Amino acid sequence: MKRTIILALVAATATSARADRFDERVVNAKGASASKVGKTYEASLYPFFGKAMTACIPPKAESPSNLGRFELIGSISGEGHLIDAQVRPRTRISECFQGKLSLYPLPSPPTPGHPIYVEMDVVP
Repeated sequence: MKRTIILALVAATATSARADRFDERVVNAKGASASKVGKTYEASLYPFFGKAMTACIPPKAESPSNLGRFELIGSISGEGHLIDAQVRPRTRISECFQGKLSLYPLPSPPTPGHPIYVEMDVVP
């Protein structure tokens, strides 16, 4: 019994550390997108966000499994590739979005490793 409790505590601590890191990255990405250059770059990504969502959710999909809110945090490499991406919560739709977005060649960022934050709210 003690072993189970200790393992659960270790798992909870690791989950908390990942959540803290995710939140830290969100703050960093929001700061980067607050500048004029950041806003312009973020706007250049909108068509890719739409393309990824269209690929993940069929038109007029109203199933609860296709709806809801999720967040993606990541960086864009100097070559325009999504790297070091995470989604929260991990669902079929959020993971599909992350996967599709990582396949597309994106516009080169203002600086290599430019952070991005995407918050999606999928509604019928």
